[in-house]
Amino acid sequence: MPPKIPITRARVLDAALSLVNERGAAALTMRALATELDIEAPSLYKHIENKDEILDGLCELVYGQVTVGDVGDDWRDRLKAYAGAYRQALLQNRNVAPILAVRPVATEGSMLLVEASLAEFVRGGVDPETGRRLLNIIAGFVVGHVLAEVADPAPGTEQDRLAEIRAKLNPSLYPLTLATLGTSVADRDAEFDLALELLIDAITVHYAEELARASSVAN
Repeated sequence: MPPKIPITRARVLDAALSLVNERGAAALTMRALATELDIEAPSLYKHIENKDEILDGLCELVYGQVTVGDVGDDWRDRLKAYAGAYRQALLQNRNVAPILAVRPVATEGSMLLVEASLAEFVRGGVDPETGRRLLNIIAGFVVGHVLAEVADPAPGTEQDRLAEIRAKLNPSLYPLTLATLGTSVADRDAEFDLALELLIDAITVHYAEELARASSVAN
């Protein structure tokens, strides 16, 4: 019989992430996690303090999956890349997204992503505090968009439901709604890209002086 793999904090968190991804957040209990690791529940507390630490650890693991390659020097393009990578990490861990949405960044590892994102705003020309506010706005948008995607019904069912609604609407009262409702399947990728573009355009206009000053200093 091969020797058992030692239990570590990292292994506990990896098992918790797998459990949540496969069975949902409601399935994450200390007993269920211990079963996944083939140990007794009390043994978990040698490696993890409580369930809150596990939940924070799950968020840290997801943040750690946000990676951005070489996308050039323009801070706008880099922010778009970070936001897109954040969305993809959340979509790959759909059952963790609702957990992350209501938990503050609470671990040093998670702060690495915050620091990198703030650096992009400061690089663009705004001060760190303004960067924090803008980061919260963009992060809130990304999480909210993903939560809507996670809640999307199974393919085909949405169109069926919209067809039922269309059949009940009076054309004289709802001409514009009927002209668009259910005419095509929602393109979440296109909606995300457009909304992010509009957000960054708004930031560029609102902070035009700061951004221009930073650009002149850089040049």
